Amino acid sequence: MGKLIYRCGASNNEIELDGPLVFAGTALGIRNSKITYALGYRSVQSFSRPARAGTVDISFTDLKEADRIVRLIDADIAAEKPGVFVADGWEQRGYIACIDPNELTPQMLTAQAECLLLDGSWVKPRLFHLFPSSGDATGTKRYAYRYPYRYASEYGVRAVTVDSLISVAFKMCIFGYVRNPTIRIANNVYRCNVTVPDGGYLLIDSRDSSALLVGRNGERSNVYSSCERGTGEGCGNYAWERIPPGTSLASWNDTFGFDLTLFEEISAPPFGGEP
Repeated sequence: MGKLIYRCGASNNEIELDGPLVFAGTALGIRNSKITYALGYRSVQSFSRPARAGTVDISFTDLKEADRIVRLIDADIAAEKPGVFVADGWEQRGYIACIDPNELTPQMLTAQAECLLLDGSWVKPRLFHLFPSSGDATGTKRYAYRYPYRYASEYGVRAVTVDSLISVAFKMCIFGYVRNPTIRIANNVYRCNVTVPDGGYLLIDSRDSSALLVGRNGERSNVYSSCERGTGEGCGNYAWERIPPGTSLASWNDTFGFDLTLFEEISAPPFGGEP
């Protein structure tokens, strides 16, 4: 699995689960792919990925570190703030629910940790910066004259790539000033009929179909009703349309810039690990 971390929800402390003080081995208990389903007559009526629990064998070579971890996970549970498991860059919300000791010596503690995985899948966020005048689709700009070379753009990109085989959720942060920002990615137009002020930004998140306008002084407004929705997914102008697999060109009028975060999903962290 490579690097495995639990980032606490209440304190934001990180617990390294593959370091010299705490070692969780291959952590097989949280690597399995769990899908539930409902069968019909010679068919599957539905699939779902519910929250689940798994156990992981952990060895502590420092008893003080074990005590610290117990306090940290107690704080998460008391605050009811889930932490985040991170495995090779893939993330999922969850809790370390308890530490169940197996063997204790003056030098070492071996135990089982019960882990609660809340999201049903693992997500890897990938951030793209798309700035005004960011060159052509490959991120380069041409000279005004007929030179045989190109030079790299110091701005952003004009294309986004989804490595997954399925479309992915996204979060878009559009920076002001801009009036009625409109962006085309692949075959869909994303448009919100609002004015984003100078120093403010607009957040559109397809994971919960939300749209939030944040002003220069931090004031917040729900602008869901201002986003164009057409007739729903697949209509060509749905504000929360997932980004399709492959490389898609992005186009807009170049008067503003935006950040695009893609959330690629997988049912279990890659067994061979990923950078």
